[in-house]
Amino acid sequence: MPGIDAYTKLMLHCDGSDESTTIPDSSTENPKGNATVVGTAQLDTAQKKFSTASLLLDGNSDYIYFDDSADWHFGTGNFTIDFWVRFNSVASNQSFVSQKDADNLSDLYLYWYTSNNLYFAVYDSGSYVGRFSCSWTPVADTWYHIAVVRSSTTCYIFIAGVSQSVSVLSAFGTLPDLSEPLVIGAAPARYGGIFLNGWIDELRISKGIARWTSNFTPPADEYDINLDSSNFSAINTAESISLLLPSLNISISDSLSITEDISLLLPSSVNISDSLSITEDISLLLPSLNINISDSLSITEDISLLLPS
Repeated sequence: MPGIDAYTKLMLHCDGSDESTTIPDSSTENPKGNATVVGTAQLDTAQKKFSTASLLLDGNSDYIYFDDSADWHFGTGNFTIDFWVRFNSVASNQSFVSQKDADNLSDLYLYWYTSNNLYFAVYDSGSYVGRFSCSWTPVADTWYHIAVVRSSTTCYIFIAGVSQSVSVLSAFGTLPDLSEPLVIGAAPARYGGIFLNGWIDELRISKGIARWTSNFTPPADEYDINLDSSNFSAINTAESISLLLPSLNISISDSLSITEDISLLLPSSVNISDSLSITEDISLLLPSLNINISDSLSITEDISLLLPS
């Protein structure tokens, strides 16, 4: 489903082969490369919410991280953190996302305590500049969709798409510019080390947008690149496309018109609600799944290879 757009600053599909430690960022604006893996953090194909795998963390000092980036310096702006989580055990405190400063006096963390509370908190040099909690009693071996949203000065916490009753322990202020890596699956060391014992899938960090402020239906599939009416109703290009490789789907709400060569087009599926018009050569068109065009296909030059499945 569409969900990767200009606001998406980190996108972890956590897909790949079993026990792989290659976990790339699939955001499109400023991709961060592969995560650094600590301990035995790895992909697990036996458990996943979507696609081929999820990130397995055993609760024993393993996690992944990405170097600090301005893309998650939120300041006073809106943001959204959302992901799927499945606990292997709920016998200990669990951390999902965190970041700290080098002096250990400022940090951000999203975690669950065995007191059955989900917390999102940001600490800046001795004072909280945002601290919120809601009651939550999860059970092991169940996938949950979690979303934390800042909209202006309001914090929303959603569990399975349902807005929770949030306790405001400290109101939002200006969030600090933290300098240490962004950590998935562990909390700042000054808290004694809190690690996730379970699985994470489809973790997305969005900056500059409050994606939800009321109840919603959690995603039914992994996020893919937004090419829909929220961005544009048609694509018209008069220049060559040398390589087009979205990881999942292309969905265009109107038409696609290309007047120069396409040397390689490899999406998993192409869905165009109106027409596809190409007036120059297609040297290779290899979608691995489907091409769906609801109106017409018009090509006025050669197709050297057309191999949809």
